[in-house]
Parts: sequence; structure tokens; C-alpha cells
Amino acid sequence: MLEGDACEVLDFSDNSFDLVFSNSVIEHVGSLERQTVFAQNVQRLSP
Repeated sequence: MLEGDACEVLDFSDNSFDLVFSNSVIEHVGSLERQTVFAQNVQRLSP
């Protein structure tokens, strides 16, 4: 298990994980821009 800020540039290649899980998180991420970055990173890191 890893813990970190999914809004930061993550040093992992695309599809590095089988699963990325977050529960009731996106509404706490902040601005729409940070929410977008968060969602893009989650989509990029898992198939």
C-alpha cells in the first residue's frame, strides 16, 4: 500500500497498479483544477 498526494506529479508509469482506490476523496481535493489532476492520475495509474 502506498499513501501520497495524487494531485502531485507521481513517478510511476501508466498502468503501474492493478487498482487505485479512493473513497469519498475528490470533494476534499480542493479546486476543480486539482480535482481534474487527481482524476487524471487515478485513471492513468490503473487500467
